[in-house]
Amino acid sequence: MHKELLQRIDIKNGEIIDKFPLKELLENSLYYPACGRDGDPVWYSHNEIQSFFYADYGVTQKQIEESLYGTGCYGENITFRSSDPVGFKGYKVLGEKKLTSKELDPTGKIKLTTKRGQMQFVTDANYVRDTLKDWVKKPFAKWYILERQSEFNDAHGPKRFSFVFICADGVTTYKTLYNFNQIAPKYLAIIQSGDGFGFNWDSFQSEDGQLCKTVFNNIETPEILLSKFDIWTNVFAPSEKTLFDELEECMTNVMSKMSEPVSFDVFLNKLEEEIAKSNN
Repeated sequence: MHKELLQRIDIKNGEIIDKFPLKELLENSLYYPACGRDGDPVWYSHNEIQSFFYADYGVTQKQIEESLYGTGCYGENITFRSSDPVGFKGYKVLGEKKLTSKELDPTGKIKLTTKRGQMQFVTDANYVRDTLKDWVKKPFAKWYILERQSEFNDAHGPKRFSFVFICADGVTTYKTLYNFNQIAPKYLAIIQSGDGFGFNWDSFQSEDGQLCKTVFNNIETPEILLSKFDIWTNVFAPSEKTLFDELEECMTNVMSKMSEPVSFDVFLNKLEEEIAKSNN
């Protein structure tokens, strides 16, 4: 569905002209709160998912665009791979659009791109006022469309994908985007939950946390939980959970076939081939 939608989007001189199709992009999407600049879920699932929503109040617009446009230093690239010429290997930003609060919540109840709105459903007000006062960044929301470079084919990934980054609390953003629209992402990624040095006010790994309660206080729930941790076991049946076991198994298979060290690009290409074989 997203493939056809994204091909129709009008883009001129790097600017997305069309209106933001919120509900269409929310369907069959991937949502990643406390994401930092971790691009792995996009790489892991973009053959199936072409619409990604990221939320993190600790990342600035300058930081995310350094990553997306590949201008940052090693460790600042969204894929954390110094050999990649741009943020996502084989892709370049085709167009971008700054999003307003109204475009993210047409009802006008929550203003995600304001200081108050980005933390609207945070229940620990004291923690926000005291601990997070210097950590929470200036709110913003931007929509990017990335296009595959000509030297890559369909085996590498889709022609285009949509990437939305919102500088706001993960619980507030989930509730505003998904619960208000009575829809759920296909994938929910909880990989770096933001506890400790991530300055997260909520425990995303806990079934007693506000994120878990928000996710299951909705008509629709995610089909797949993407995580490195064995979490939410009482609310997600094992058959509904997808961890990184498959990816780790593919990495092990590739490394077992190597008799000598290779460059990262060679390893990545072999890993992509192994993943493709495992999916057949």
